[in-house]
Amino acid sequence: MEMALLPGPQEYLDVPDPTSELRSEEPSEVIANETRTHKDEDHQAVSADNVKIEIIDDEESDMISNSEVEQVNSLLEYKNEEVRFIENELEIQKQKYFKLQTFVRNLILAMKADDKEQQQVSLMRDQ
Repeated sequence: MEMALLPGPQEYLDVPDPTSELRSEEPSEVIANETRTHKDEDHQAVSADNVKIEIIDDEESDMISNSEVEQVNSLLEYKNEEVRFIENELEIQKQKYFKLQTFVRNLILAMKADDKEQQQVSLMRDQ
């Protein structure tokens, strides 16, 4: 088993005191150094705010491949077909609505007039 030697008290005494430099300076020098340090920090902060970031795009990344164009065209054709189908369904529903509207109007008029024959005609025509 090996034992590590710890530094003795004499070796600790040889280490320079980091605060000794501060004590040797005049107070006005310390304040001047601090002021200079703050100005440098402020200048660095200002210049960091004025940094311009430029993003360079590769032309290759901007170009759309033929397969992507084909996919988009295929999707567009599919969506156009869906729109045509929905427009057709809408037209069918409009026709059904107008037919129902006409039936209800005729039936209401026959009921207001208490015309049993017209009521029967309206009901029979719809079947």
